[in-house]
Amino acid sequence: MSELKITCQSGKQGAPKEAAVLFLTKELLKEAQKTFPLTKKVWEDFKAEPGETLSVYTDGEVGRLFLCGLGNVKDLTLEDLRRAAVSAGDALAKTDVKKFRVLPWRSDVICECEAAPAFLEGFLLRGCEYRGDFTPRVRTPFEEICFLVGEEDPKKINKLLKETLAVAEGVYLARELANAPHSVMNAERLAQVAKSLKHFGLQVRIMEMAEIKKRKMAGLLAVNRGSSQPARFIELEWRGAKNKKEAPVVFVGKGLTFDSGGISIKPSAGMEAMRMDKHGGASVIGTLYAAAALKLKKNVVGLVPATNNMPGPDALLPGDVIEYKNGVTVEIISTDAEGRLILADGLIRAGEFKPKAVIDIATLTGAIVTALGYDAAGLFCEDDKLAEALLASGETCGERLWRMPMFKCYEKLLKSYVANIKNGGGRPAGSSTAALFLKKFAPSVPFAHVDIAGTGMRPASDGYQPMGATGFGVRLFIKLLEEKL
Repeated sequence: MSELKITCQSGKQGAPKEAAVLFLTKELLKEAQKTFPLTKKVWEDFKAEPGETLSVYTDGEVGRLFLCGLGNVKDLTLEDLRRAAVSAGDALAKTDVKKFRVLPWRSDVICECEAAPAFLEGFLLRGCEYRGDFTPRVRTPFEEICFLVGEEDPKKINKLLKETLAVAEGVYLARELANAPHSVMNAERLAQVAKSLKHFGLQVRIMEMAEIKKRKMAGLLAVNRGSSQPARFIELEWRGAKNKKEAPVVFVGKGLTFDSGGISIKPSAGMEAMRMDKHGGASVIGTLYAAAALKLKKNVVGLVPATNNMPGPDALLPGDVIEYKNGVTVEIISTDAEGRLILADGLIRAGEFKPKAVIDIATLTGAIVTALGYDAAGLFCEDDKLAEALLASGETCGERLWRMPMFKCYEKLLKSYVANIKNGGGRPAGSSTAALFLKKFAPSVPFAHVDIAGTGMRPASDGYQPMGATGFGVRLFIKLLEEKL
């Protein structure tokens, strides 16, 4: 497959003439009829409803034209534009069209410099078939997409389009890693992929078992006890700030390459999806790649504790007690609540970077799927400024969050009679007690926990979110770094 070429030109200049896409709100229908003198039946058939597409042939320079509806302009959001581009991309993909133009966009609600990147995101993210090459290479059926712009500066929009492509590459990398079966993506292989990103300018450090033991990473060692394969602790750094010693933002991602539940083994139905339990770690790796590709002027650190969770002969047992480096002792209630155990090590390590903020991301609890379904991730954050920044970033980029409670009264559910804390509080407030568990290990800086058990692993495709791993978190975190932190 050839490399996708993305260009941006003034609407007055020439461009590939294989096909063109025109996005229309209902309010622009009459004006479009004057600009494109198509048959009366075409304009009777096409109502510009959201997601509606119609392919027609025209005389003159335009050639084949794909009309794509957006509905009423007053209701329009950037997410609507992304989803409209998915509809257009689906229609184009059913043809032999490999190159197309996106005709100039006009709206008093959303300017071209916002619309063009949103349309491109929809075109790029609409599908992600697992290939197993573990690279950030974007794969689409198209060879060239050219955006024609009207009044906006083409150079400015071209820069934004290139940035959008870089972030999409990070999403593709995260999806690829998360979707990979354990037979090809264990902790060691995940570490190798992370190490391969060095040539993009990232600093990469891999801790093997000897150092993990030396650093007393109790959770990672405990979960790994049942495995025949060694754990790894992955560290990636991007030092893009002018002051390389400036406090970084640290992201911690759960890297469970396969979760059987351990001794507290899961039901067999659906267990194959647990190859995606490393989605949080995959999103952190994708985020660090995108930060480097964009050359963000920020210092960013990504931490990924990685192992599988298996019921081996020396596996962790319910009732065991483990002690962390910070002195906190934990009674194991369920070995299937393992994600928080390895994230705790990541959060302790995050504090050693003297960060200005720490955010973890994980496919952590089924309870969050019950609460929010597959269209919003759970946000647990007691720092209002950080919470508002994450919520706003999510709304802008389309990776929606919903703030969940961390009430102090929930802490009693984690009370243990043989240790400082239990690793599970039962069904009541399951996602909140998981967040409160993690809080015990987070450094004393603004901290947020993002539970993506629903948004990270979808049972069916929806718009530009594919079935399986979605790459959720990469666009959210890049938007946060670019505009809020």
